[in-house]
Parts: sequence; C-alpha cells; structure tokens
Amino acid sequence: DGLEIPDRGPRGSPGNYAIVEKVGSALHKKRLAVLAATG
Repeated sequence: DGLEIPDRGPRGSPGNYAIVEKVGSALHKKRLAVLAATG
C-alpha cells in the first residue's frame, strides 16, 4: 500500500516537511503494529 505524497519543493521548502511528517507517521504506525503483534 503506497502513500500519497505531494511533489517535493525546492530544498528547504516548508512543504517538504509535510512529506517527512506523512512518511514518519506511517512508519511509526507500522512499527507499533509490528511491536504489538510480536510483543
């Protein structure tokens, strides 16, 4: 299942943080799900 992420802006663009936040929260959720399943 893929993530819908916007196009990257120029280096240092505040819009790029939205991408970082989306990817980070998705990875965090996945990690929590894996830990809950194995824990």
